[in-house]
Order: sequence, then structure tokens, then C-alpha cells
Amino acid sequence: MVLALALIAPARPAGADKIVLTNGRIIEADRAWYEDTQVRYEKGGGVFGLPRGLVARLEANTPE
Repeated sequence: MVLALALIAPARPAGADKIVLTNGRIIEADRAWYEDTQVRYEKGGGVFGLPRGLVARLEANTPE
């Protein structure tokens, strides 16, 4: 039963990039990067963007 649930559960990345916003909130993304005046990120199969002014920093996932 546990194996069956593991096979049908949505896959989550081993580690996610973190976008730390200026208000202290954190967005976990599959991948995040700077592009022109925005911070772009992939999450849940979509690509989104935020103005750089709302982002304090990016914390990239570093595989162990």
C-alpha cells in the first residue's frame, strides 16, 4: 500500500530554490533565476515572475 501511494503521489523536487521576499515570506520553487527586471521561477509546471524590488534574495538549492 505504501509503495502504491509513493508511486502515485506527485513528485516533489529533492531540493527547491527559495525566493525570500522583502516582507519575509518565502516562495519555494523548482528553479529560480534573475531575468532583466524580474525574478522568474518555475513551480508546479508553470513559470512566474516577480519584480526584483519585492525580492530580498534567492537561495539556490545545493545538492549534497
